[in-house]
This record gives sequence, C-alpha cells and structure tokens, in this order.
Amino acid sequence: MEGLHFLWLGVTALCLLWYGTITLYVAVRGGRDIGQMLRNLSKLNGPREPEGR
Repeated sequence: MEGLHFLWLGVTALCLLWYGTITLYVAVRGGRDIGQMLRNLSKLNGPREPEGR
C-alpha cells in the first residue's frame, strides 16, 4: 500500500510539472504572437497625428 502512495505522488508531480511547462510555453508563444500582431497593426495604420482638443 505504501508503494502505491509514492506511485501516485510521482504521477501527480509529473502531471503538475507537465502542466506548468505547457502553460509557460503557451504564455510565452502567445505573448510573442500578440506582440507581432500589434507591430503589424501599427505598420498597417502608419504614423498618426495627435488629436487636437
């Protein structure tokens, strides 16, 4: 019974490590993608004049 406890502890630890790695990977890639989209949009719109009040 003690062996099963360590087995499930190891499985849980591996799942958490995998989930954290995937989450970090998606966050970094998503951030890069959003940055690229914003750069493309700013190039598309060109320079803008400040609005007068």
